[in-house]
Amino acid sequence: MAPARVSAQNRDAPCVSCLVIGMSAAEVDAAPPMPAGSLEGVQLMVPINAPVDRVETAGATVAVLIAPADGTPQQAVFEARTAITAFRAERPGVRVVIDRDAFMARGASLDELTPYVDAVIRGPEGSAPQAAWLRLPSVVNPTVDELIAASLASGAERIVLPVMDVDWRAVQEFASRRPALVEVTGVRRLTAGEIVARYQAQQRRQDAFIKTTIARGTTTLLFEVPDFAAPITITAETTIFRGHEGTNIEERDIRVNGASIAGGGAQSPPELPLIEAERISTPPLTITLDEAYRYALNGEDSGAYVVSFEPRSASRGLARGRAWIDMRDFTLRRRQIIQKDLRGAIVSSEEVDDFGPVDAAGATVWLPVETRIFQSYEGAGFRTPIHRTITVRQYEVNSSTFDTRLAEALASENVMMRDTPDGLRYLVRRRDGVERATVARGGHSIRSVIGGVLVDPNITRPLAFAGLSYLDLDLFGRGAQLNVFFGGVFGQVSWTVPSIAGTKWQAHGGAFGVAAQYTDRVFRNGREQYAENLLQQPGYVSGGLLRPLTPRVRATLDYTFDMTAFERTVDTAPALEAPRSIVNHGGVLGMDADRGAWSVRAWWNPTIRQRWRPRNYQRYGARVRRTLALGPAVSSKLELSWMGGHDLDRFSRYGFDSFDNPLHGYPTASIRYDRGAVLRSATAWTWRGLRVDGFGDAALVHDPGWASDARLYPGVGAGVESGGPFRTLMSFEWAYGVRGGTQTARVTVYKPF
Repeated sequence: MAPARVSAQNRDAPCVSCLVIGMSAAEVDAAPPMPAGSLEGVQLMVPINAPVDRVETAGATVAVLIAPADGTPQQAVFEARTAITAFRAERPGVRVVIDRDAFMARGASLDELTPYVDAVIRGPEGSAPQAAWLRLPSVVNPTVDELIAASLASGAERIVLPVMDVDWRAVQEFASRRPALVEVTGVRRLTAGEIVARYQAQQRRQDAFIKTTIARGTTTLLFEVPDFAAPITITAETTIFRGHEGTNIEERDIRVNGASIAGGGAQSPPELPLIEAERISTPPLTITLDEAYRYALNGEDSGAYVVSFEPRSASRGLARGRAWIDMRDFTLRRRQIIQKDLRGAIVSSEEVDDFGPVDAAGATVWLPVETRIFQSYEGAGFRTPIHRTITVRQYEVNSSTFDTRLAEALASENVMMRDTPDGLRYLVRRRDGVERATVARGGHSIRSVIGGVLVDPNITRPLAFAGLSYLDLDLFGRGAQLNVFFGGVFGQVSWTVPSIAGTKWQAHGGAFGVAAQYTDRVFRNGREQYAENLLQQPGYVSGGLLRPLTPRVRATLDYTFDMTAFERTVDTAPALEAPRSIVNHGGVLGMDADRGAWSVRAWWNPTIRQRWRPRNYQRYGARVRRTLALGPAVSSKLELSWMGGHDLDRFSRYGFDSFDNPLHGYPTASIRYDRGAVLRSATAWTWRGLRVDGFGDAALVHDPGWASDARLYPGVGAGVESGGPFRTLMSFEWAYGVRGGTQTARVTVYKPF
């Protein structure tokens, strides 16, 4: 709440609290010793550098006058805001006022300054924003009667009387004439700008108190990658050192899905690239020369003001969001920051910081205790949400052992990072083996040897594969990404260009091919028609554009070319007219949206079939996905998809397979459908280097080959992952299709290098 307007209960008595006596610093310095309480109720206005202890001891209430600094109007406002914030941090109970005429004479606008002050002084003519104090002509050595007359001169909230050659006995007698009671006639609520100004003063006061902090906790990174049904989880024990020289981060016991395969140490960074969103060039809630943000009060929540902020212009490097600021002490309790129009691997980012009380030598400070970051990663050929959670278990504020502890961390074999203006950088020990130096990044590429076997009843034989995987997050140093995998029997490649000629448009593409054949089955009235079965071998190429529409919504437009080659089986009837190959040209219009841990996608796919029995058809659908980081040891994913179409035949219907559209427990191409819904779930538990995955799927789909309108296909599965020799990650996955009793299995070994 802003200060209340007061008035004398008896207007014939002097309104001591209505009069503000303005004087110079020299007048205050020359004040004689006065008894405590002799200036009770007297309001004084002095320059910011005046020695006010003596008059405050006598009971006077002091307001400081901020004068405009030299320079441009913009600099005058910036310097005044900075000075006010610094002063409030040291003297939170003292009022701050400015002279409207003095700032307007400099050409400065008061709109950005008034939220920082308690009042604006105006002359007899004109008006001033916020609480206005009326300035009277100055007087020399005023008497008691002159002070009383001035106090009753106007109905304004405050009256400012500049004086010279102060007679302190007259001021004391004026104070003794004050009425015994006053009444509150109105209360004004704080504006968003005033709340932000008071928060800045509180934060500056806290920053001045805190010299160093040591935060100990955990970091959990959760994301999805192709060919993994459950999310990948990276965990680490984290210690964050914040001091005058910046922020250093120590990571210990880094594990990927519970296995210690990340590598890295003092001599070399781990084989995990540092993927970050663009840095915010101008952070919100800070004082800047050019006011970059617009603030608004969005109500109250659990004893806190909810202040929203958004950029005043469409400048890059800015953010929007909300801040929860305590109504009593103006400390920050929660902050939400949303970034849009990001160019790079991270296309959107939302960060939520929760602050908690920390005892520091008997004082209470509020520091981040949990940071949750939700990001969308636009990888080469796929998009995945990235959830990063930093949980702090313990803080040490102004520890006497800070320098020693930091030196021990830098001298250790643990992974170290430093927060620089260009982002996080690994700290790697130099060749001399003593000091560490920052390296540009932890590598922008990931290379792996991947091998295994896929057991699928509908694939002619167990599909053994072994090959190389290469992921480059900064191809040729231009920000493009490339993902290539060649495993002998099948291969895929995908690429992404995050910005076309510096615009918001992005380009991407991909290709897939498999050398193995699998059965394309036909059902009619619930019976398999062996005489109509074929062997199929698919492949496709695609390319398209992406354009962000809002901070959370993106549109994509793709072209797809897919070709499927067919062969007869030994049971195929000679009379069956079967295609040798089918070629499709299609377009895909998609809309993607993200909010926190939720992601939604809707798409439409009109297609023209070429060659065999040319026809036009269309498919469409929607998907909702939620990834959950339930703790460092438990992660989960839920996905609900719906698909439909028009004019679909045998060779254009949907089908489950082991590559793009899996359903746990059901063989490739064993189920064809033209519409339906699919629910997929996966939960992973990590314990002592071992990760156990649990899967539960259910598809409710319509297959024209069955008499029923729709059939339910539930499936369950389990997987085990653990670290192996030579820093490998071994994975075994088994699944069971409840309807039909089918089983599938996959064994995979990953070795990064």
